[in-house]
Amino acid sequence: MENIKIIQDNNIQNKQNKKQNMIFAILMTILIILVIVLFTFVFVCAPVKIKGDSMNPSLSDGDIIMISKVHKQPVLGDIVVYQKPNEKNMTVIKRVVAVEGDVLYFWTKPSGLSVLTKKDDPTKQEYSLSPTQYHFLTTTYGNSVTIQKGEIFTIGDNFSNSIDGRNYGTIPISAIIGIKLN
Repeated sequence: MENIKIIQDNNIQNKQNKKQNMIFAILMTILIILVIVLFTFVFVCAPVKIKGDSMNPSLSDGDIIMISKVHKQPVLGDIVVYQKPNEKNMTVIKRVVAVEGDVLYFWTKPSGLSVLTKKDDPTKQEYSLSPTQYHFLTTTYGNSVTIQKGEIFTIGDNFSNSIDGRNYGTIPISAIIGIKLN
């Protein structure tokens, strides 16, 4: 009789151990998944919520995009998220309009409108400059700026409603947090 009792107790204990092992395995799986997700969002890619209208019509206020935190060598046309110069807690999202070796010129047209354009740009894209932007750029760089190694120049897609490179100049690539994934 005692043997039967011991066998029954062992069976109950085995069932409890199996249940505990199953719960432990489930919890470990959840923990591993959370660590992988956290690692991915911290080091590989991350969601970013758009705040403001400076990137309209490409991106609207409230849109959520994914950025790559691994690849930080932007090319022309990339949309980048970076720390705003002189404001460590402020991030912005803008489009890259000039990279290493590109030359940007600033001048005032006979109509009185000041513009910024890139040398040798086949599209002849011109970006208007407010008097403040024109003053900043010409005071800082003269009549042109050559983008140096490790720098980019950015402008928001909503030219008339964007604080961007026209207001604070070139951006060091080291300030880039990530590049928008397509």
